[in-house]
Amino acid sequence: VSHISVELSPSRVMKLVIVLGLGKKGPSTANELARHKATVVVTARSIEAARTVADGIVSTGGNAVALACNVADYASIEAMVSRVCEHCGRIDGLINNAAVVDPIGRPVTVAGFATCSPTTTPA
Repeated sequence: VSHISVELSPSRVMKLVIVLGLGKKGPSTANELARHKATVVVTARSIEAARTVADGIVSTGGNAVALACNVADYASIEAMVSRVCEHCGRIDGLINNAAVVDPIGRPVTVAGFATCSPTTTPA
């Protein structure tokens, strides 16, 4: 399910933010969060894509991990959240670049992600 680019411990985590999906803005969002000293959990359906972004953050002195996650699959979301909580103890924020969530504007629970409509960005 995952690749951890760096060892994390709760004492090293000031802010922990999950960036779901990479799309057009995911990498720049993850990099900007890291620039502001957040630990970033970079997720994508492709672990290779997530690793590329997380490794780039780590190479510039940031703190990041790469995890595979498919927001259209509840078990995948649950595994990702469990892994993050196991290693870091908490989640401070989540930015969804992975799918369209309906209805927009209302809080979404983990169970709500099961109804997301995955989007695909043309290459």
